[in-house]
Amino acid sequence: MTASTDEPVLRMYTVYRDPIDLPGVRWAVREFVISSRGNGPQAARLLGTAITLELARLLIPDGADVCIARSPDDDPVIVETWI
Repeated sequence: MTASTDEPVLRMYTVYRDPIDLPGVRWAVREFVISSRGNGPQAARLLGTAITLELARLLIPDGADVCIARSPDDDPVIVETWI
């Protein structure tokens, strides 16, 4: 069975600290989806916001068990990504 053109093949969850587009929010978690189209990660939805990193991590769905630390090339507000 092959994936349809719109079917997500990978979901990832990025944790942000002080995101510029959410004034007053300390921590935010966003879901990104990579589809079989190969267009790269596309923002899917905001999972939620939190007042601590620990609470932000609780927003990440079960099954996203691998944490990828931010790259030096990432936007400074990115803390980590979970897949």
